[in-house]
Amino acid sequence: MSDTRLRLGAQLAARRKQLGWQTKDLAQRLGRPSPRISEVETGRANACIDTLAEMGAVMQLSLVFVPESKLSHVLAMLGKPAVTPMPTTTAPPSVFDEVFIEDPDDE
Repeated sequence: MSDTRLRLGAQLAARRKQLGWQTKDLAQRLGRPSPRISEVETGRANACIDTLAEMGAVMQLSLVFVPESKLSHVLAMLGKPAVTPMPTTTAPPSVFDEVFIEDPDDE
């Protein structure tokens, strides 16, 4: 289970509770089964972007990407604790790197 799924799910659950809604209330507004809402909120389900955006929209939230370098500032403005940035992944090897070999330095 990824930290991102847990974080997004927790944010959706917090907003739902802030509105005074049960999972069944949100499910009814979305036309989805209540257990699916619970799976998304707890991070057990890998929800697609459309589902996350739809859940947010029903609760007057927007799905927004924030540059990692600015995330702690944005969270501070919202009064939220800072999060550990997602680890950066290395780029997959390039076909170019596999096909072409650098010439040794001529001295």
